[in-house]
Amino acid sequence: MALAAPRNLETEGVQQERSALMGDSDTFYKGGIHVLNAGYAVVPTNAAGLEVIGILTGDYADGVHDNALVVASGAHPRARFMKGPTWVPVSGAAQTDVGLLHYAADDATMTKTAGAKTIAYRALDFKTGYLLFDFREPITVAVAVPAVMADITDLGDLALADLADVDVGTPTNNDTLKYVAATSKWTTVAVTD
Repeated sequence: MALAAPRNLETEGVQQERSALMGDSDTFYKGGIHVLNAGYAVVPTNAAGLEVIGILTGDYADGVHDNALVVASGAHPRARFMKGPTWVPVSGAAQTDVGLLHYAADDATMTKTAGAKTIAYRALDFKTGYLLFDFREPITVAVAVPAVMADITDLGDLALADLADVDVGTPTNNDTLKYVAATSKWTTVAVTD
């Protein structure tokens, strides 16, 4: 559910300060998650290629501070964002979510459901009601992950009966799935650090 009021989010470690022009015709709340779309910081939508620019601080150009800025049509104020490890409230968050990919659902939370989104963030830690994400580390997903695969963390435990046209070869815990359009099949790709 989208934000309807400003909020403070807990962060950890080093945060990078970023700035961007805001999209127009919307209300932007301090503490909101924002993505870049066509060069403007906006509330996340179900679209491909939207990378999180950071968490809105409520600070704008020329020293203006507003926790709930209403931006008129055609106006594009420059806003300040903080980008780094951030505790984000996630409904139903659990320890088992750590390590799984999540996507910016809206300006308030993250979701495991990809939809059309192709930029993900790995949950790094858990505490009751929250997951920790480092928004400096986006993961590009070649194609949106089907819902049946959203919770797969160990390809060795993958039930092939759950998926059609999957060629997993000999998977290890360091493999990830990649959809190969030329063959219309899923295959494993070794992940290297």
